[in-house]
Amino acid sequence: SIVDLDNGTYSVRVAPLISGPNSLSITLNGIHIRHSPFRMEVVHDHVSGPTSFVVGGNKNVLTAMTENTLTLQARDAWGNNAIYCNEEPYDAIVAVESENILSEKTTVEYRGSGKYALIVTPLKTEATTLNIKLNGDVIHFNTSVVAGIFDSSETSASGPGLKQAIAGEDSTFIIQSKDSGGNKKKKYDDLHFEVDLVLVERQPLPVQTNDSIGGELISSAQRYIGNGQYEVTYSVKIAGLYLMYVRSIDGTGISGSPFSVTIMPAVLSAEHSVIVGPGTIAGIAG
Repeated sequence: SIVDLDNGTYSVRVAPLISGPNSLSITLNGIHIRHSPFRMEVVHDHVSGPTSFVVGGNKNVLTAMTENTLTLQARDAWGNNAIYCNEEPYDAIVAVESENILSEKTTVEYRGSGKYALIVTPLKTEATTLNIKLNGDVIHFNTSVVAGIFDSSETSASGPGLKQAIAGEDSTFIIQSKDSGGNKKKKYDDLHFEVDLVLVERQPLPVQTNDSIGGELISSAQRYIGNGQYEVTYSVKIAGLYLMYVRSIDGTGISGSPFSVTIMPAVLSAEHSVIVGPGTIAGIAG
């Protein structure tokens, strides 16, 4: 706006929208006054939440139980980067809240040029909204969370082969890989598990039976079946009560290990059946 002060002077008021170096031209009757155009350095206004935003990286996918860093670009209401937002009088107050992050591990660090590093640790694999508070304004940032690094102690197993099997026959169970927060892994991690069975109590044998049948754990194999799950197949010859230890490659047992497994006798086999007792050696007529 231009106001004639009726004394040969004018009051000029301008409202620049773009921060940085600007050129201001002042003319009188179409002719530039002395030194016009003028160079004018424009500084951004106070930070505004609605125009600020999260930038860079894979910001729409976070990893559970792991520190994730998002970058917030602070801007004023006109969309100018607030490069002085960490200085007076433009001081910005930034905070992050969500039900699905560890509040004690949430930090905000100013990185310069109007950018803030938002460091968050999500808890669960679910759709998550981060409430980014900026000078009283709230930015609702929606993201998804995937499972974090594999943790053997949280990994679980299920299936009939964890409780009972038949001697000489294949039995199976499923291992569900998880992260340290108990979140199910969904992708193949090239994991390998060791399965060891320790005989605790053997199936009772008749007196005088030859107890030389060898071999406890006959075979053990695993294959990936999708969604972070591994199918384990094993076979045992000797019936009895076992403790089955399921460990990751580093020797750490999965949740619930060792499991108590009962190996039941197989179908009767004439070839392997035996006769015992004194009657097999001698008897009395009649």
